[in-house]
Amino acid sequence: MSIATDRIARKSNGIRGRVAHLDENVRSYLFDALNSTLDSIVIGVLIVTEQGRILHANQAAQRMFAARSPIVSLGGCLCALRGEFTNELRRAIATAQQNPDGVAGSGIGVPLVDKYLAAATAHVLPLTCSGHHTSAGAAVFVTPAGAALPAEIGIVARIFSLTPAEARLLQHLVTGASLTEAATALGVTEATARTHRNHIFTKTGVSRRTDLLALVGRLVPPIRRAH
Repeated sequence: MSIATDRIARKSNGIRGRVAHLDENVRSYLFDALNSTLDSIVIGVLIVTEQGRILHANQAAQRMFAARSPIVSLGGCLCALRGEFTNELRRAIATAQQNPDGVAGSGIGVPLVDKYLAAATAHVLPLTCSGHHTSAGAAVFVTPAGAALPAEIGIVARIFSLTPAEARLLQHLVTGASLTEAATALGVTEATARTHRNHIFTKTGVSRRTDLLALVGRLVPPIRRAH
């Protein structure tokens, strides 16, 4: 090898080393950023292997593990409270890993129950990386029964042209307050609150509170509010 060729080779190796170091820093930054983002989500988000081994769980999922409801971690593996649901969850994870193209955009839905036997759900979506096989089998999104909706509903108010008073009432309703409780908190009569609620029903095209909450749940992102 000539001196010039040797210098070029050494320079090239140095550049590759710096690029690799930069890539590692970028990967570390992206990983930290992803963790922070996942922890802001109020539903459980887990990354698991094909066998259900937990690679990552956001804070909401960790709280579910601590409460042992509606999911549990046994030996580092994701499980449901009922064995049949655990089996269904594992099958969904395996399907997402083995046949990601066959999974619908909404993922594979799996029923769950919490420790009070109230219904909860898990949705399993495949993880793909430009066609490469990865050790991560799937992402699992767990929504517990009666999950509290984020209180920030400004986008809903804008979509349906709610007045400020109607938006304030809706904000109380989606956090579980009764009409009487909402009226008291807002300092208005129950009759006034009922009028605002009826206007909200008309503008959103629903006729029941349950339908209203379901609509808001579809429109409001499940992001934890800053404290």
